[in-house]
This record gives sequence, C-alpha cells and structure tokens, in this order.
Amino acid sequence: MATETDEGPVSAVEPPLPEAAYKLVNPLFEVLLRSPFHSLVSDTLLLITFTGRKSGTEFTTPVAYDREDGTLVITSTTDSDWWRNLRGGQPVSIRLRGERRQAIAELTEDVEAVTEYLRGYIERNGTENTGIVGVRIEEGHTPALDELRRAAQDIVVVRVYPVDDWRAE
Repeated sequence: MATETDEGPVSAVEPPLPEAAYKLVNPLFEVLLRSPFHSLVSDTLLLITFTGRKSGTEFTTPVAYDREDGTLVITSTTDSDWWRNLRGGQPVSIRLRGERRQAIAELTEDVEAVTEYLRGYIERNGTENTGIVGVRIEEGHTPALDELRRAAQDIVVVRVYPVDDWRAE
C-alpha cells in the first residue's frame, strides 16, 4: 500500500516499497515484461530505456503508464531520480505490450501543467486507482483544483511520443 505524504483528502503518494526493495523488484518486472508472459502486467506497466545525462550509461526501468490522446503518460514522484535524465526531451526506447518502440520523452515539471494532467486523468478515469498517477484521493471526495495543485508539487509527468509508426492505443 502506498504511503501518504500529506494528511487530507488529496495527497501525493510515495512508492509502496522502500527504495532498496526496487533493486530487487524492478529486475523481476523487467524480466517479466520482456517475456512471453508480459501480458500479466502489460496493461499497466512498460519498460523505458534511456541514457543517463551525466554518466552516459543506459538505464531501463519498469514504470506505470496511462494513455492520453495516443500518447503514453508516465508520472513519478519528485523523490525518484530516474526522470531527471529526460529533461529537454530525450530519445528513449520503450517495451510496450511485448514490442520495442523508439520514442521521445518530454518531461513536465511545471506544477500547473501537472495539475491539469491530473485533472484530466480524473475526468477520464474517476477518482479510483489514482495511485497509478501518484495521487491518493479519499473515497467519495471530489478533489478541488487547489488540492490537486498541492499534490502536483511532488509529481512530474513524462509524455512519450512515438518516433516510428505507432500510437499508444
């Protein structure tokens, strides 16, 4: 279960596991997402591969995703570091539903833009399962824009745009 970062009806959530646990869990998901059994988790997870801006090292990490108008959208808490490598729009490859694709990832750190994404996500999907985009909303609560804005301060959005002929459908 995710950990709340704020008391109140709407808050950003921290990852459900301690950071050290991801060193064990992420490789397992990476193997699963590359395997013929990827469909067990491919509806919510993909692999994103990118190059470290300082080290030049290639990194691959499993992430949850959403679809918005043919674009893949990934959110992360600001506590995590991986997304910092995507500043300025960076080429990435993704493994989506068992297929590898080339794309450009664009990072959004602007609180207003993140707030607008969260508002749109809730409009499309409701307030259940908002943990996938890094937000916890109390059951039965309809979040006000200022509540989403407060949560958005701890969240970044990564939009993944196709380079080749594919769409996130």
